[in-house]
Amino acid sequence: MVGRVRRARDAKAVFGDFGIVAAKDGEPRGQAAIDVFDLNREALKDECNQQQVKAVSALKEVLGKEADERQKAVGTYLHVWIGPSAISGSVRAYVALRLAQTNCTL
Repeated sequence: MVGRVRRARDAKAVFGDFGIVAAKDGEPRGQAAIDVFDLNREALKDECNQQQVKAVSALKEVLGKEADERQKAVGTYLHVWIGPSAISGSVRAYVALRLAQTNCTL
C-alpha cells in the first residue's frame, strides 16, 4: 500500500478532500496510477478520509497550544500523523493542501 501511494504521488496524483485522488493538472501518468492501483475505491477513500479528518483535528489542537508547548507537540504530531503508515502520504498531502488553502504554515 505504501508503495502504491508513493507511486501515485510521484506520478502526479493529488490527494484531496474526502480521500479522493485525482490526476494533477490532468497528468496522464497520475490517472494511470489511480486506475492501475484503484486508488479511488470506496474503502480506501473512506480510510483516507477518516485519517485526514483526524490529522487536521490533531493539527488544529497542536497549533492552539502555547508557544513553549507547540514545538514538542509539532514533533509528536509529525511522528504520529506523518509517519510510516500505509496512507501517511495521502494524509501528508492533504494536510499540506489544507494549510495552503488557509495560508497557514508550521
